[in-house]
Amino acid sequence: AFWGLFWALDEMVTGRKKQSEGGNGGDGGGEAKGKRVQELYRKFRDECYGPIPEVDTKEAWERLVKGTLVVVDVRKQEEWRTSMIPGAMTKEEFELEVHKDQEKIGFLEGKDVCTYCTIGMRAGKYAKKLAGDLKGRGPKVLNLKGSILGWVHDGLLVARRLGETRHAGEEVVKEVHVNNPKFDLAPDGYEARWFGQSGGSLLVRCGRALRRWASAAAIPIALGVALAYLGGWWGAKSGGH
Repeated sequence: AFWGLFWALDEMVTGRKKQSEGGNGGDGGGEAKGKRVQELYRKFRDECYGPIPEVDTKEAWERLVKGTLVVVDVRKQEEWRTSMIPGAMTKEEFELEVHKDQEKIGFLEGKDVCTYCTIGMRAGKYAKKLAGDLKGRGPKVLNLKGSILGWVHDGLLVARRLGETRHAGEEVVKEVHVNNPKFDLAPDGYEARWFGQSGGSLLVRCGRALRRWASAAAIPIALGVALAYLGGWWGAKSGGH
């Protein structure tokens, strides 16, 4: 009964917080997180790999739909299995296609390449290396501004593969892998995952709930409800004896 009350209160507080922020998938209260994503992207660019050609999320989506952009996910398997940009290739799939035809690279004819990761550091480093590898062979290599976190903050969808390969189909999901808790900057309405996290464990669920309560200034309310419940339970137990 106590844990049922705990989760019900959490849902009430979370819902109230989203309503007060006007949040519906990245609006309202998610704006600060979106700005932080772009700040980190610029920081990584300036400190880790330097200026390279870039593309913003809206242009990347338009070009992906038109078929003039190949999008490459440079993250690890656990990350892209959670969700990825629809139609993207993994780094391993991309490199396999490149090595099949190293001279012509036929599948890139008339297209450019766009790389992404969580926020942009790994993708930027890979894009810089790839630009050197593909120099003089046709495609331009672009880094996606803000990577997958920038993508979802701009209201664009992510999907999970239904099988092991990119030809197995996809389903739209509201989950995104953020690599580690430090980058837990997913917009409202998205479930964040990271390495070492056990999504269904009681401890993790409690941690998430407490973090949300703290940001909503709801801890006094939660403690009051919990103490009232425990007081009633103790009174009933004492009365029973």
